[in-house]
Amino acid sequence: MTIQLTKENCPEIFEEIVKETRKRLPNGYNRFPDTNGKTPLALCCLAFYPEHYDFEAPCSPTDFEIKLASEFWEDINTIITVTNDFEIEFDICKWLKDEKSKKHCNEQGIAIQIWEQFANPFRHHDAKIYVIHPPSDYLFGVPSIHEFKIEDFLAITATAFKKYSCEVLKVTKQKDRFDKLFAVSAIINIFAISAAILSFMER
Repeated sequence: MTIQLTKENCPEIFEEIVKETRKRLPNGYNRFPDTNGKTPLALCCLAFYPEHYDFEAPCSPTDFEIKLASEFWEDINTIITVTNDFEIEFDICKWLKDEKSKKHCNEQGIAIQIWEQFANPFRHHDAKIYVIHPPSDYLFGVPSIHEFKIEDFLAITATAFKKYSCEVLKVTKQKDRFDKLFAVSAIINIFAISAAILSFMER
C-alpha cells in the first residue's frame, strides 16, 4: 500500500525507515544509533560547530576518507531501497521537469534529509575524529569529510557549548541567577556529549 508522506506523519515514517535501515546495514547500530525517541545524535551534535565544516571535497582524499564516503553512499542507497520497499510517496523536487532527474532528486534528497537527522556522522581512526557532512546538492553533491585531532574536536565542542549557553543566558535575562547553574551544566553537558560521541563512534 502506497503511503503519502505528509508533515504530520513524517517523523513516524522517518523513524520506521531508520529502524529498517539499521537492520540492513553492517554495523547498523553504530551508523544509526538508537536515541530512544530523543533528539537524534547528528542534529544534537552537529549544531554545535557547523562553521568548522569544509564543504568542498578534498583534492586528494586519504584511503580512510574514501572509505567513509563509500559508507555514506551505502547508507543513502540503503535508505532509498527501504523507502521504495515501504512504497512511500513524496515530492521535494517539484521544480524539476525531467522525470528521471526528478525521481533521482526526490529519492536522494529524502534519504539525505533522513541521514542528516539520524545518522552518526562521527568516526574515530588513528587518534583522530572524522566528521561526515552530507551534500546540500541532492543531484550532484558529494559528502565532505573533516578531520580533527581528538583534543581539537573536544575543544571545539566545549567552546561551542559555552557560546550556546551564553546565548541562552541572554534570552533568559537572568544572568546573575543562572551563572552558577550554567557553569555546572556546561561542564556536565560537555562531558556527556563527548562521551556519547565517543561511545557511538565506529572504531
